[in-house]
Amino acid sequence: MATASKKTVARAGRRTKAEVEKEFASVQAEVERARQEANPKNEESRLLHEAEVRAAVEAVTVEGVVQRISSLGLDVSKALGGLSEQLREEVGRPQCGRPSKSRPGNSKGSTS
Repeated sequence: MATASKKTVARAGRRTKAEVEKEFASVQAEVERARQEANPKNEESRLLHEAEVRAAVEAVTVEGVVQRISSLGLDVSKALGGLSEQLREEVGRPQCGRPSKSRPGNSKGSTS
């Protein structure tokens, strides 16, 4: 009987840690250069947006948030009250509008 020998084949795409780190550093440097060369208008727009966001956040207070939440709670309560009233009206209509004799299968004289 012949014994099978295992061959170890190196992967073609395998790189050393040093090669990967070197390539990563070059990509990182390239990204940094691209960032520095970015269009000044984009940077100006970003800074303006950042300032607007900061101003909006600074205007927010705990009291204002609590007041807004309370107001929304009242709005929800009013809306639910209105829906509840409409539901009561809808439930009340069929009881008043339909006589009990008009239901199909509810005749007194039929025998099954």
